[in-house]
Amino acid sequence: MFGSLGFQEIILIFVVVLLVFGPDKLPRFARELGKFIRDFRSTVNEAKHTIQEEVDRHDVTRDIRELDSELKKLQENDQDETKKSG
Repeated sequence: MFGSLGFQEIILIFVVVLLVFGPDKLPRFARELGKFIRDFRSTVNEAKHTIQEEVDRHDVTRDIRELDSELKKLQENDQDETKKSG
């Protein structure tokens, strides 16, 4: 259910939270915990997206450099052939 936590551990955690926060504050605590988890997931997803964009940009930059290098080699070869024939 929750990784390696069993049913008994979940009940124990619920009882401890109930004792610490009390029955009156438990719904508010649950809402705030849910909001925190949603915000945390959103932040993690944004970070993943940003990292992926940077990786993709780096890959494109590397590809452009490789193509530029190949183009320069082709131009040099073309110039060499032009000099030999001319």
